[in-house]
Amino acid sequence: MKINNNYKYFVYCNDSDLVVGGYEYKEDAIECMDDFNDSCQLPQFKVYTAKHLINKGCNPYRKNNWTNPTFN
Repeated sequence: MKINNNYKYFVYCNDSDLVVGGYEYKEDAIECMDDFNDSCQLPQFKVYTAKHLINKGCNPYRKNNWTNPTFN
């Protein structure tokens, strides 16, 4: 999996501390986050910039920091 370097906004799962989606436009990331949060019992997804995630210790441009979300 190659991560698009043009992504500026990332949907991040607070439960797993991993990225579940990347987008060039904030509006697209927010729409994805809303869809994910609607699919789970407790909202656990947020939108962050790459800079914020890197400061948290999660480089969104490395594939080992990504996951596919699962919903219960």
